[in-house]
Amino acid sequence: MMDSMRLNRRRVILASACLIGSLAVAFPPQSQAAVLFNDTFGSSTVNSATNSPTSTSTNYDVISSKVPTAISIAPGDLKVSQAASSSEITEVQGLFTSTPVILTNVNDFIELTVTFTDTSGLLGSATSALYFGLDKSSQVAPYNNVNTATNLMTTSFTGSATGGAQSWLGYTNILLGNGGSNSKIFTRPAQSAGTNTNVNQDVVSNGASGSQSYKNPAGTQLVGASAGSTLSLTTGNTYTADFTLTLTAPSTYTALTNVYSGAAVSGTPLETVTGTDSTFLANGFDALALGFRDTANSAAPTLDVSQVLVQSNVSVPEPASLGLLGVIGAALLRRRRDQ
Repeated sequence: MMDSMRLNRRRVILASACLIGSLAVAFPPQSQAAVLFNDTFGSSTVNSATNSPTSTSTNYDVISSKVPTAISIAPGDLKVSQAASSSEITEVQGLFTSTPVILTNVNDFIELTVTFTDTSGLLGSATSALYFGLDKSSQVAPYNNVNTATNLMTTSFTGSATGGAQSWLGYTNILLGNGGSNSKIFTRPAQSAGTNTNVNQDVVSNGASGSQSYKNPAGTQLVGASAGSTLSLTTGNTYTADFTLTLTAPSTYTALTNVYSGAAVSGTPLETVTGTDSTFLANGFDALALGFRDTANSAAPTLDVSQVLVQSNVSVPEPASLGLLGVIGAALLRRRRDQ
């Protein structure tokens, strides 16, 4: 009897070892960087009630302090336009994975790359800005109705004050130019203004506007995260913004942003911003946001994006693979209990 039990235990151990070996093949080591999300908008949606990201598509929700004049999505082009304004903020938010990227080991990183065209002079005034960031949503999807005449992202509206992106945690890049302040990187903490304001849904603009930006609480500027000069863009040209968060020590991130001319991460950056954060605000990332602020722009501003790319050296198993792992593990456990 005892020999039979020992034999069965050995069989369970052997089966477990085989399972671990197969998983090592299925899921590459963390040192190998991989593309987790590559969206050129061939099958993505905008303002849809469905939020089920794949490796090449998701739903983008438009959040805005003024009603957009046009919203469209097509292969190679996600576009949101506004009328010229003395002050307005528009952003798109979306989940890029259903399995968050967890940065655990030193040198783990996540990288967001956005290719866009400056179709209308986005940085046309000293206080105009471009925004993009990475967030931990805890799989809470953003709202898809905070851009209508009766439900805007301002302190005057309260219909979507809670839920959605209110409790997202992350980091936002604020790119400023044309004689304005230098570009910076800020944290985006969960917002606690309760049911008082739809501004809780903003995840990118950190106090840029007293009535349209998150500020309860305000974000913290990353240590050293200020560009040495202002960013200048040429209307009609294409640019690529690249943002990397790296765990450089336990509970410490180093953030690096580079902006390049053209549709690739290559050549000499037009602007570089880097900084560190030891608050360890979020260690898992599954959402992103892109946006702009227009202040007295002479032309109607447009967010015009051709590609959104997320890469990491942390391997993220597909949900189906995770389910298979659970089934196999449960079967092995039952077998051991039955012996």
